[in-house]
Amino acid sequence: MSMLDQFQKLDDLIVEHTQPPTRAILRNQLALTREQVEAYQAASDKQDQTLSSQAEAIAALQEENRKSAATIARFQTQNDPPSIHVINQMPEAKYEPEE
Repeated sequence: MSMLDQFQKLDDLIVEHTQPPTRAILRNQLALTREQVEAYQAASDKQDQTLSSQAEAIAALQEENRKSAATIARFQTQNDPPSIHVINQMPEAKYEPEE
């Protein structure tokens, strides 16, 4: 049973078992609580979407980094000291200029 269903059931019980003005007070408080839960759920859904898009962006950048590191490694030779040292540490690679 979802939270909103539980709120509706509670509202029905309040209507059935209370009299004014207690009924109005309880229903108003329940309405405020319901609004807070709905706002929290909306914010949580938005955060989930943001985290998902960030994870996709991170994966794409890691792949791009892997390809760049492979390209740099291909151009490095024993006789030609590299101008850039590549330290491949997952999940991120660091590039350091040669001293």
